[in-house]
Amino acid sequence: MFSALRRLRAPFINYLVCLAVTRGVRAALQSLALPALDVRIKWPNDIYASGVKIAGALIHTTWQGNCFNVITGIGLNVNNRQPTTCLDELLEKAAAAAAGPAAAAGAAAGAAAAPLAPLPREVVLAEILKAMEDVFNTFERDGFAPLEPEYLAAWLHSGQVLDFDDSDPTQAQAQAQAQAQAPVRLAVRGLSPAGFLLGVDEAGQRYELTPDGNSLDMMRGLLRRKLPA
Repeated sequence: MFSALRRLRAPFINYLVCLAVTRGVRAALQSLALPALDVRIKWPNDIYASGVKIAGALIHTTWQGNCFNVITGIGLNVNNRQPTTCLDELLEKAAAAAAGPAAAAGAAAGAAAAPLAPLPREVVLAEILKAMEDVFNTFERDGFAPLEPEYLAAWLHSGQVLDFDDSDPTQAQAQAQAQAQAPVRLAVRGLSPAGFLLGVDEAGQRYELTPDGNSLDMMRGLLRRKLPA
């Protein structure tokens, strides 16, 4: 777990940070000649690998002097195998898969494979911080457009089909009517110009969905409106 402070002139902070984490992890593995891992972004601020969450980002911003002061808290599971998984465990699985049938035959015969050394956290941290600096500098100079292709290539949602219900769940009659009607089915097409989730229905109507007003349920593929606090 670590935190970093940066002054920026615009939002998109979650996307920049998550992109920096995925880029930094890949760079760290490459620098150590370790197997590549499929590290992906779950919108808006989580990092997954092999279908399991391995990292998350919490962003705190304040407005001062025409800039956002951004404090980024990032938790990345590098060496701790509990409660879910970590980079060490994923690397061991990737190495075993790369070894192929010969390794499986050896294991069946009782030959133990040499364990991988723990991934150095300082190397991962250094690469993520370097990536954050590069990503923030690019964003301040050129905006998000040069970073968007890399971001969309790393996230989990392109083409994901969701059911969107814009009824008010506090109104029983409206909710009953919505249940009687087919929900609006949206396909994720990327990010809107303002940086929110972009969904398109079968008629081509575009919807802008914000992380503050909607919850993305990966297990059921539904976009649900939250109740007011």
